[in-house]
Amino acid sequence: MKALLKIIIKTSKIKPKTILKEYLKTILEEQATEIYNQIKKEGKIEIHGNIKFKITEKIDNKKQRIAKLQGNTIILKINTVTLPEEVLKYIIAHEIAHTYIKRHTKKFWQIVEVICPNYQKAKELLLGINKTCNLLRLKT
Repeated sequence: MKALLKIIIKTSKIKPKTILKEYLKTILEEQATEIYNQIKKEGKIEIHGNIKFKITEKIDNKKQRIAKLQGNTIILKINTVTLPEEVLKYIIAHEIAHTYIKRHTKKFWQIVEVICPNYQKAKELLLGINKTCNLLRLKT
């Protein structure tokens, strides 16, 4: 009982905003991992290595950036937790395609389409959400 009391006292010092951010990070990381595992299971494309996810508030201090591939880690902006699953799948497919091709060439977009056949619809939805809510602060 004494140990439990210490945990409660220590936990109460954490700001609710911090607790909420950590909770949202956990949700997003689980959702992204689930989508990634689904992509792997579909077997449409060979994925190099094992991709991990990192959730952060800012990426390279660029407000408009919502995701970035760094090595075998996809960094996602925490705001993407609010996006529909199909949009998140597009974002993950986009970053996986960068493991093959760094620039947005025709071949790059073909890879994205193999992973996420409805990527154009998801991309339009993402831009529409941004215009409506300015949630992600994307440049359109």
